[in-house]
Amino acid sequence: MNNDFICINLQQHFSLKPILIIYIMKKLVFFTLISLFTHVALFAQSTPNITDLLVSTVIQVDSITGLPIENEGELLSVNVKLENIEAGQTIHVLLGTSQDSGNVISWQNTITQNGDSFFIMSTNENREISSNSIEIVLNLSETECENFVYLSLYAESSTGQASETLYFEK
Repeated sequence: MNNDFICINLQQHFSLKPILIIYIMKKLVFFTLISLFTHVALFAQSTPNITDLLVSTVIQVDSITGLPIENEGELLSVNVKLENIEAGQTIHVLLGTSQDSGNVISWQNTITQNGDSFFIMSTNENREISSNSIEIVLNLSETECENFVYLSLYAESSTGQASETLYFEK
């Protein structure tokens, strides 16, 4: 009789431990996943991501004659897609004789928000950002246009994290 009591008591003791261990393991997995998703969400929001760089010459046309207007320099339209617009605060455009140099001229274009709309300051005018597509118009002098070989572009967040740099070679 005494052995039966010990056997039943041991069964009760060991049957509770797996339940408790499973409960603790579930809680640990839950908290680990929550902290992982929180970290990923915070990282994704703070790092700007740019894609699809397109650079083209802008030809201004006289609205009356329909003929191109001759300028002393050149207007460049720089288009890029900023995937997480909330993360980007500044778009840096560097024109230089080598990648990332900016030794010919450089611009810092600030992104601002007004309600649900985002804008970028480009050539002294605010341009609305539509579908995360950004257009920056650069007014280059003849000398700047002749001297630059590379256009380098990257976005920077308010925390100083920079996106990868995209390049255009003339």
